[in-house]
Amino acid sequence: MILLTLLLQSQLSLPIPVENGPTVVVTADSLAATKKALAECLAYHCPPKEDIARSLAYAEMQFLSGDYQASYRTLLSSRGRNGRYDAVLPKEVADLHRATSRLARLNGVPINPRVDAADAVYALRAGLPANDPAILAQRLEVGDELAREGRAEGAFQHYDWVAREADKVGDFNLVGQAYLRAAVLQSALGSLYPEYRTRARDMAERILKRSEPEMLPYRNAARAIQIQLADEKDRAAVADRVIAEMEPGQNGRQMLVFSPSIRQEELHFGSAPGQAKANFIDFSYRITPDGHVVDIAPENISDKLPAQWVEVISQKLALRRYTPRNDHDPRKGQRLERFSIVSPLAAYKGSRVRSRASSWELNTFDLTADTTS
Repeated sequence: MILLTLLLQSQLSLPIPVENGPTVVVTADSLAATKKALAECLAYHCPPKEDIARSLAYAEMQFLSGDYQASYRTLLSSRGRNGRYDAVLPKEVADLHRATSRLARLNGVPINPRVDAADAVYALRAGLPANDPAILAQRLEVGDELAREGRAEGAFQHYDWVAREADKVGDFNLVGQAYLRAAVLQSALGSLYPEYRTRARDMAERILKRSEPEMLPYRNAARAIQIQLADEKDRAAVADRVIAEMEPGQNGRQMLVFSPSIRQEELHFGSAPGQAKANFIDFSYRITPDGHVVDIAPENISDKLPAQWVEVISQKLALRRYTPRNDHDPRKGQRLERFSIVSPLAAYKGSRVRSRASSWELNTFDLTADTTS
């Protein structure tokens, strides 16, 4: 399911391997059908596993249709009914916590994303062996949430722990994910703190020294660290050079290696600080075999989204670079991505009531991330 496999990307974007596949279409019928299916399930007190599956399906349709608050409520309700079954349904309950974490962030709810991501770890540990890859992968998401909260050293501790444990069981894909997350976060921090630039280069070298076949996409992504470390005006040119130097043999899965930042001041046109409802826009585009982005088109725009935002995001998408792929099938590389913007809830001195901040938080979602080419 899409909702379960979306990887949250902030401005500290992680280069994530994704499949090239068809786009997603949401209709009123699919939304109504999943709502009816869940209502029927609850009416006859269906088993927890079925309740979770139908809740996730309905919440997914709500999310895709843009009703983030209703989607969050659906997930919270299901978690209240089914959270206690983690010992017998560890993966299903963890999926529920994970989805709740992501919708909390979409709705600008502070703290909850990290707590919910950690709850998913506890659910998996309740019913799976201690070294199960699912537990290690979920620990990576906890690290991601710590990074988004500005707790970088806590994130590094999670990434390091996962890399060591994954190495012990020979899961080199997870080793690569953990190392790469650390390297990307260090390179992002390097723009403010020079010591992190050195750490980013050291981590990239550690990845490059790994010879396992599973590490190939991560070695190529590690080469892209120098893009983040370059001056902003030079990054597009450096990206083209780095991509040309990447190892051959990576087929089907193209990895984002360069994405220009979208700054707050670029999205000030027509904004309404403190707005509770998230705005979003979906873009379709195609990734060419050499890693460029073409055929960019807005597909779905929420109400009252300023036209200037569409222009800014289109320009940023055109500057992205992905790892190349070996085949030249023009039908591959088609993608659909959502850009979602919300004013997060914040606490202010002298008040116990949280209110919406005047700043924006941007999250991007690859809606084709769980499809196959």
